[in-house]
Amino acid sequence: VGIKRIERILKVAEARFPQTLYVLGNEFGVVDAYLFAVLNWCGHFSIDLAPYPKLFSFVERMRTRATVVTAMQQEGLVI
Repeated sequence: VGIKRIERILKVAEARFPQTLYVLGNEFGVVDAYLFAVLNWCGHFSIDLAPYPKLFSFVERMRTRATVVTAMQQEGLVI
């Protein structure tokens, strides 16, 4: 039941995600950091983001940011 609810929320988020690089425009903001953290948890629950191309693209773009890579390395989330 929980996963189905998350998938419904992801569908809404996908539909509402703007045609910009980040949530509030083309500049990175704190909401982007939080959204990335939440979306990154999806992998821990085997929730595939591929059906949500805007969200998937956002996560992939965030994973290439130097500060995100550094933070994830410091937290032991990537090598």
